Parts: sequence; structure tokens; C-alpha cells
Amino acid sequence: LLEPSTSDVLITALPTWTPRLEHLRALEFWDGKLLADETIRNLLHVHCPNLAHLQLFLSTDPESDHHLALFINGLQHNKLLTFENNSTCNIGQETCMALNNHGRSLFELKLGLEEQGMLTLGLLKDMTALKTLHITGFKQSADLKATQNDVFRDIVEWLRGCTMLADVSFDNILSAPDLMIPILEEGSARLRHLSVTGKEGSLYVLKDHHHFHRALKHQLNLESLVLRADPDPVSRDDIEILMATITSLKQLKRLDLFRTSDYFSNDQIIHLAQSLPMLETLYIGGYGISDAVLPSVAHLAHLRSVTFAGITAFTTDGLLDFVNELPDRQSGLVIAVEMADPDSMIPEEGQKLIADSLATKVGGRLGMSQHSNHQIFDRYTCGHTSKVLWRHHDVRALQFEALQSPNACSRPPNSSIMKRILVIAGSDSSGGAGLEADQKAIAAHSCYAMTATTALTAQNTQGVSGIHETPPDFVRKQIDACVADIGVDVVKTGMLASAETVNVVAESLQKYELGISVVDPVMVATSGAQLLPEKAVKVLCDKLLPVTFLLTPNIPEANLILQEAGEAPVEVNDKEGLKRLAAAVQRLGPKHVLLKGGHLPLTADGRLAKSAGDKKTVANVLIGPDFDEVFELPYQESRNTHGTGCTLASAIACRLAEGYRIDRAVRMACRYVEAGIKTSVDLGRGSGPLNHFHSTQSLPFPPHGFIQYLLEREDVQPAWHDYTHHEFVQRMGDGTLPPETFKYYMIQDYLYLVQFARANALAGYKAKTLDDIAGAAQIVTHIRHEINLHISECEEFGLSQADMEQHEESQACTAYTRYVLDIGQSEDWLALQVALLPCLLGYGMIAQRLHEMQVTNPPEKPNRYLSWINNYIAEDYTEAVKKGRDLIEKHAVKQSPSRVEELVAIFIHATKMETGFWNMAASA
Repeated sequence: LLEPSTSDVLITALPTWTPRLEHLRALEFWDGKLLADETIRNLLHVHCPNLAHLQLFLSTDPESDHHLALFINGLQHNKLLTFENNSTCNIGQETCMALNNHGRSLFELKLGLEEQGMLTLGLLKDMTALKTLHITGFKQSADLKATQNDVFRDIVEWLRGCTMLADVSFDNILSAPDLMIPILEEGSARLRHLSVTGKEGSLYVLKDHHHFHRALKHQLNLESLVLRADPDPVSRDDIEILMATITSLKQLKRLDLFRTSDYFSNDQIIHLAQSLPMLETLYIGGYGISDAVLPSVAHLAHLRSVTFAGITAFTTDGLLDFVNELPDRQSGLVIAVEMADPDSMIPEEGQKLIADSLATKVGGRLGMSQHSNHQIFDRYTCGHTSKVLWRHHDVRALQFEALQSPNACSRPPNSSIMKRILVIAGSDSSGGAGLEADQKAIAAHSCYAMTATTALTAQNTQGVSGIHETPPDFVRKQIDACVADIGVDVVKTGMLASAETVNVVAESLQKYELGISVVDPVMVATSGAQLLPEKAVKVLCDKLLPVTFLLTPNIPEANLILQEAGEAPVEVNDKEGLKRLAAAVQRLGPKHVLLKGGHLPLTADGRLAKSAGDKKTVANVLIGPDFDEVFELPYQESRNTHGTGCTLASAIACRLAEGYRIDRAVRMACRYVEAGIKTSVDLGRGSGPLNHFHSTQSLPFPPHGFIQYLLEREDVQPAWHDYTHHEFVQRMGDGTLPPETFKYYMIQDYLYLVQFARANALAGYKAKTLDDIAGAAQIVTHIRHEINLHISECEEFGLSQADMEQHEESQACTAYTRYVLDIGQSEDWLALQVALLPCLLGYGMIAQRLHEMQVTNPPEKPNRYLSWINNYIAEDYTEAVKKGRDLIEKHAVKQSPSRVEELVAIFIHATKMETGFWNMAASA
């Protein structure tokens, strides 16, 4: 509900409204001065017990801090989930203290503060459940670290406690980099999105914040990084430190370095592009940016938007070559070039040529503009409740609405909770369509599927032979059960079977305010079977379409809907006909319509294909309030299209649940289905199913099961047995190993341990997280302890440390240790750990087995090697083995199947090197 009105009218109206707003969950005030009225506060407290989201655009109340605090304090504690103010609200000490009462529930906090408000942030110490934190300063802020040291420390301590943070944004906060350093370095919060920006005068200075830039390296999960810093003056070292950090953040999808990158060179931009393969959005500046950077950018496979700003010297030919190198999968790529040098502007004829080429190649758009090099562009970051304020300068409004807008943002939100999709559809006994296809698609997108089954069908790839409808009241119970317990992010519907069930779905969407729904109006099966009676189509038009967020009909279904609504069918012979048909259906009520053009293959120029040879493309058309877009895909000749519509709708539902804007969600889902058809295999004698899991990989072991899997492999077991049951080992166990042989082994083992310590120190250098670095340090410390025990044991055999250090390494020792060090130099941290694993793991297992031999078969005389055995079953060594195993298991589960095979090969080779070490000692 949006009710433009004056505050005086609202004061009169709210007492009448509030008793009818018991289900109200979200409250947005244009002017928070309404909360100065005690009557209104009390009414909202009494009649709106479910209120969980609060937003103020501004407040003209001079005591707004006090009155807002009274309102928040009056809410049920730990009930508020989100709080946001967009402009001056004079938030201060009282509001911060009140927000603490929701410290365990509030997961999203977006504050706009005056300087005095900044000084009270440390009072939020009990608010530790935050996942999203955005703080904006409305005026240039002071350097808190320099001028308000106590306040600075309090804020840092508060942020340290927010271990669930995933999205952090500071705008116009001069102290932001220093505030973030402890949080970044300690790694207790795993950030996915970080933004530090400001206006001119409030930008942090690039050269003064090396510590901040280095600290960013600890946040390897970052997907979005926005840094706006003052680069004047700047040195090469300043840039290189920043570059070293950014290029280590391999998960980055969005990188915005407006102003920060003003002095980047071609080589540095090329290095960035080559180092960050996941980039989708790139905003980069530079000095003298030329065509040389373009090939590297063109090979960013996921790129959707790139902006070059600064002193650019691109040429028409260079940009045309860039467009030609783009892979077809970069559909819809937006390229913006903001040129600071008017002399380098490409002529209009060249711009048109490039724009036409880009549109033809990938359906992309080109924008070129001229600006002064340090022009500031106001960018509004969209979020679940953000509004473009300049559109509403003269509006005074009270909004009651759900805060989850599917158009809110083109990037995923920050919540790590699995997205929940409720599918209301029929079951396909053959598994290719219906609920079964939906659940496969949802699982492939890592979302959680719930089902309300509307019908059971007896069908296979050749057709439907029977339908058994679920009673509508039971469908309602299924929906109620899912919503009441688990909750729903997006509803996806398929075969609804009857008019009564269609009515149940429409009522449920309204009852539970399920604002994001994807309705696939399944009316006729691929085989031709009627799946929705005529009466149900009418109810769908009258009741369901008006509350539908996205409708996904094919061409026959769209014309059937028009016919039922009394509209003339639309003849479709080309892309324009598809647009007209989609628009006609959209006028019947759904917010958006995606018209699927799979029934109408087109020629290369977008007309109806008359012959098989003319079929070049398939077009899907998205129509909505903000979108009029055609998604073209290559035509595929395939019989495996059973369940295509179900799969597409479910894929879109998943992307909407993840927070993608609808056009992006549709584009991604279309590509997913295209790949599913392309990689399908023939099943059955009719229209077969898609491959829903074309982009998923499964490891051959469960979490924490890598080492067990490793030791049970048939190609590992022979080498492992040779190592752990070697004759040298067996003779130590029964005490028959000659002392001179053991002495030579101990000398070489001492020399080996020195190199082993070096390798673990190298592992610390290779590690990316503080925990892994600390783990490597602990292992090195334990090796030092092991060497001391080694020296003590050798003294019993008449060997001093000096004696051992005078000996040369044997070839076996050198070969083994240098192999491990070479792996450490040429491979990553995990590969080095796997190369070290046979030693760490094997000695413990060998010693445990030999110890059990002493117990079950006691030797006739004391075993001189018992102390060696006891060293490797001691608590400190077994603890070191456990930590080493845990570290490897933590990282192994993140690897690809092909990488696992590479690690297995390293383990086998290192194990054989261990056997060679025994051979060397035994033959001495």
C-alpha cells in the first residue's frame, strides 16, 4: 500500500488503519516525525505484533532520536530483522541503545548518520547477528582513529563481535579502512561484499592505507569489492600493493575501482583481467588505457558489464577486434567508455560501427561519453528496500509492503540461508517433467525444494496414460504446512489440474503475501494430452494472473489464455509477433510475461522458419513494467525436450530467490536449459528429459572423508602397504634391526626433518588464511620438538647433533625432500600438504601398529627401538596428525574431481619416496 498524503492526514488515518494491520511485517515512513505521536506508537505496538522491518527516509522531528528509540523499545525484543534510514534522522545514543534490544534478531542494518551519530556506534555492542551493515555519513566525517580514539576502539570491538557479517559498506566515512583492518585480518567474518566509498574530500588516501589493502587478502570469499580512494599522490609501490591483494581475490565477481585506479597502467589492467576469471562487472580507470588491454578483458567468460574511465586511447579498429573476440556466451554485455581526453574520442561513425557490431555479436550495448578525469558520478546501490530519492522530492508517503523486491538488485543478496522454493505441480512418473524435473533443477541450483502435489500422472517419454488429481483441500494443507514451518522465498507452479486447485493457489499467494511467483501455465503436455480443463483456464485468468509475478506460457498457451479472456489470438510470424503476443497476455494481469518461443524456430533474421534448414534461433520474450527484452538462443535439433518448461520456470525461480534481477534471472535460466538440452542423453523411445546436472560436480568422498578415500583406493594401497609394512619397519617392531642400520637411518632422518621443517614453513607462506598459517607454524614447532627427541635418542646410540650434521644427505633423502619442496614451489598449499601427508600420517600408523605388536606378542627381551615407537604414538604427535588431517580435509572438499586425481598422484609418488627412504636405510 502506497498512500501519498500529508503527515496530518496520517495522524488521523493511522488509528483507523492499525487495528486491521495485524499481519503487517514492514513499515516505511517518508517522515519519521509520525513516531513523535505517542498514540500512533502505542497503536502500532498493540496491533502490529509481527512488525519486523522498519525504514525511515528522513525525520523532521527535532527529538527523533528519543521518539524513534521509544518506538523501537516498545516492539517485542529480538523481533526486528531489518532497520534502515536513508537521510537525516538525527540517530544517536538513544536509538543505538534501543536497537541493542534486537541484537540477536537484526540481520540487516543500514544507517545514515551525522557526525554525532557516528560517535555512538560503539553502543551497538550487543548487535552481533548482523549479516548486512551499511553506514553512510551525510557530512564529511572526522578521522575517528586520530581524534576520537576511545570511540574508534569501541566501534572496532563491536565489529569484531559481528562474526556473521557478509556485506559491509561504508560511504563517506573517513575512518572506514582503519575500522575494517582487524575484522579483515582476524577472518572471523567471511565477507562476500565490501564497499568503501565517499565523496571528494572524504575519500581515504590510497598511499596511506597499505595495511588496509594487505588485510583484504584475508577475505578470500569476497565476490564484490568497491574501493574509492584518492590516488593523489601515488607511487608505483602503492599501486603494486593494492594489485597484489586484488589479484589474490579469485572469487571476485564485481570490482569497482572508481578514482582508485586513475593511475593504473595497461599492464596492471591486463594483470587484473587475467587474475580474476569470475569477474562479471568491472569498473576500471587508468592513465593511457589503450587497445592492448582489450584481449584480456574479452576472455573474461562471465563478464556482463565493463567501464573504462580515465585517459583512454582506444581506436575503432581495436574495439571492433575486441567485440569480435567476445565469446557468444557473453550475451547482453554492456561496454562503457568514459574518456577524459576529448582528443581521443572516437568519431560518431566509429562509435556506431562498434555499437552495431556489439549488438549483432552478443546483443550488447555500447556507451561513450566525455568527462573530466575526476568527475564524481553519483551511484545508487540498489538493495531490498532502496528507493531512488530524487523521484519523490514532493511525496510524503507511508508504505506498507513486503521488503523482498525481485527487482531490487542485479547481484545476489548476502544471506547464506538456503533459498526455499515451493513447487505446486503434478508428478511425472517417468521423472522427466513436473515435480521431478522441478526438484532436479532446484537441487542443481543449490536451493531447497518443497512440493505441493496437485496430481499424479502415469506417463513416460511417449505420453500421458492417466491422471489422478489431488483433492484441492489437501493441496491447500500441503501449502500451509510448508509456509508455516520452513517458509517460502519463491513459489513456482506447474500443472494445477483443476479450477478448484487454481483457486487454492491464488488464495494462498494472497493469504501469505507470497509476492514472487513463477507460474508455468501447464495446459497441454508435449505429447498433446490435455492437462488443464477449460474451466480451470478461466479461473487462472480471473484469479491467478492478477497475483502472478512472472507468467511463462508457450505460444499455444498464450493464445489459449487470450481466447479464454475474450481477446483475439495473435498470429506470430516473427520476433515482433512474439512481442505483441507477450504484451497482450501481460495486459491481463501478470506483472511480467516470459513468452517461450520454442514452438516457433526462427531464421537468422528473426522470421518464421519455413524449412528445417532455416531453423537458426529460438526467441523468448520478456515483457514487464521495466523490461521489453528478447533472449535469443541457437536452435537445437533434439528430441530430448521433455520437461523443458518446468525446468526453465524452476531455474528462474531459483535465480529470483537468490536476488537476481528478473532479466538476469531469465537469461541465466535460458542458458541453463540450453545446456541441459545440449548435454542430454537418450532415455526412452519418445521425447526424453534434459540433463539437469550438467554443471554440477560430485566428489568421490563425503566431507571429512578424503584421507579414508585416499587410503582405500586400489592404486594407492600397494604403495601404502609397501611403505607401512616395509622389512625395515617390521624388524624395528620385533627388535631384530641391526643398530648400525638404525643409526644410519637416524642420521638421514635428522637431515630429512630439517628439510621437512622447511617444507612446512613454505606451507605457511603458501597458506591464504590466518588459521592455516598458524597451523603450519604449529607443525614446524612440533618438528623442532621431534628433532630434540631425535637428538636425545641418537645420543643413546653414540651420535651427537654435530656428528649428524657432518654427514651428507643420501640420494634417497635428497630426492624425497627436493620432490616435496618442488611441489611446494610449483603447486598450491594443498598439494604441498598432500606431499607431506605420507610422512605425517604414515609414521603415526606404523608406530601404532608396532606398539600393538609389543602388547599382543611381547618380545623375549626389551626392544631397543621402543622409544622410537613411543615417540610417534605420544599425545603430542597424534594431536599434530589430527590437526594435519583436519586441515587437509577442510580444503579437499573444495576441489574438483580432476584436481583430486592430481592430488592422488602426488600422494602416491611421495609414498613411494618414503619406501625409497626405508630401502636406503636397509641397504646401508
